[in-house]
Amino acid sequence: NFSLFTVVYATTVKIEGRQLLVNGSTFTIKGVCYAPTPIGQGAGYDWSADANTYTIDFSLLKAMGANTIRTYGTPTATAAMDAAYNNGLYVIMGYWVNPGQDFGDTTVRNNLINGFKNMVSTWKDHPAVLMWAFGNEVWPGGSGTDEQKWSNWYSLVNEAAHEAKNIEGSNYHPVTTMNKDILETIGKQSYGSADSSMTALGCWGLNLYLGQNFSDRFEKYEAISAKPMFISEWGCDAYNGVTGLEDESTQELYIENLWKEIEQNLSSKDSNRVCLGGTVFEWCDEWWKSHTNSLGNSGHDTTTDWTNNNYSDPNMNEEWWGIVSQSAGTYDRTPRQAYSTLKTLWLACSTSTFATGTISGIVMKAADGTAISGAIVEVIGPQSIIVSSTTTSTDGNYQLIKLSTGTYDVRASAGGYQTAMVSACVVSGETTIVDFALLTVSISVSVVWSSSITVPTYFAGSMLNVYEMPIIVTNDGSVSESFLLSCSSATDMEAPHQDWSLSTSTPVNNTQFRVMTLFNNTVPSAEAFDPALDALNYNPQAAGSGSGRFYYTGDGGGFVPAGQSRNLWLCITPPRDTPDPSEHRFTISITAEQALTGP
Repeated sequence: NFSLFTVVYATTVKIEGRQLLVNGSTFTIKGVCYAPTPIGQGAGYDWSADANTYTIDFSLLKAMGANTIRTYGTPTATAAMDAAYNNGLYVIMGYWVNPGQDFGDTTVRNNLINGFKNMVSTWKDHPAVLMWAFGNEVWPGGSGTDEQKWSNWYSLVNEAAHEAKNIEGSNYHPVTTMNKDILETIGKQSYGSADSSMTALGCWGLNLYLGQNFSDRFEKYEAISAKPMFISEWGCDAYNGVTGLEDESTQELYIENLWKEIEQNLSSKDSNRVCLGGTVFEWCDEWWKSHTNSLGNSGHDTTTDWTNNNYSDPNMNEEWWGIVSQSAGTYDRTPRQAYSTLKTLWLACSTSTFATGTISGIVMKAADGTAISGAIVEVIGPQSIIVSSTTTSTDGNYQLIKLSTGTYDVRASAGGYQTAMVSACVVSGETTIVDFALLTVSISVSVVWSSSITVPTYFAGSMLNVYEMPIIVTNDGSVSESFLLSCSSATDMEAPHQDWSLSTSTPVNNTQFRVMTLFNNTVPSAEAFDPALDALNYNPQAAGSGSGRFYYTGDGGGFVPAGQSRNLWLCITPPRDTPDPSEHRFTISITAEQALTGP
């Protein structure tokens, strides 16, 4: 058993003025609030530990042009963060803070700061991290005036941001916090929320539910803070409490109008503007959120949970805000009209047969940021057709020119690294920068099996199935793997001692043996082994020893997918003509290597 672990090189995220820069390029947040609780589950569900959930979701998010997810709690699984990054998704990582606490209490503050510091320390080097989010719509409790209570809260936010900077050093990620509305508490000296007090905060997040538009909030915000902001919650539910029916059209109309207004205020287009983008609320319906919970976590409640007269239908239904819906008993998603509209808006890119542009960038190691020479970069068009490809230079740079305008997938791959793919828009006469930081492949194989076999003489020259001792190969790495099986040299236990060698054919003397391998769920028969396909290749490692790569047949092909186990069976033909009563002994060991092909 062995594992290869890497220290991951963080993405560089900076706020300069009112702009967000990711790896030196301006960045627009096109994201979703991500809390994909399955039907029957509740608020404690950990999506990051459920690959069935995020594998489906991240593929759909990538297809719609999203580049960000905003979480409400801290992920627990590296594989989930890897999957986000490899699908072109950055993470605004939320640290949950219960509202109503006395934030002036030393114990409360210390507990929250220590928990936040632990999250930052755990994830600071992962390239999927975009920002840290300390709290969501928090209101303070305790005693004292409103000014005192709010000052306690905002001083805690600023302290948390300072601690994150101290942990990360110069390459720190911005810290944000989510507020219900700017008119309530932001930018007030008496509340400690003015820029002069919030020195470590990177940007503000605003949760705004104001109907089809954001009213005067962009203008109001510009007057009270020089920091950038993003709309951290916005949208419309998909259930009409007036008609008593699902209403995708109204949800679509509101979300389209709101995003277009966000676009008009993007600082990535004009550095004097205030907005970094937005995370629509929300990705998927959550069937546990009704205030009455009359149907439990397994029913889709249509009860009005609160009213909001900014909407044509003022009945707000907590369980119907997803831009995709879900079905009981499956992980399937059904995109609503709003999903398709956002896809059109987020992937908007003029296409011309004659206009061309360029994609260029660098491919680097996620482990330390150094260049990867010889990496393959491919531009993939409709029907998965590769329209252009190149390899990186010695300094990791690449350039693909004369690409027709339009939206493409750009894929980077290199031996020993996880393949990454992102969407990119080619604009006429312009160069689109697409950089990659490839994660090192994680390889880990566990083998449950006795490492030595003793073969009695009477089996000499005939096939022996070791039925009672299958090798259980478990792939707990991050990619599909093939495995190298080594057969060591061995000798007769009785004189005269002779070394053995590995043969791919039937042994013809007392110095040769053959090993055939087969993956199968159940015990195979001797006839199931095909010498032409399943015998190990002869490849001398030292005098009297040999090893070879597996050649697999049987169920599932020749690879062990990530996170799965398979039974490996051996069919052994010992040496011939060995003096009685000697026994033969040889040792087999398993190591892992990345699959050269396969899923």
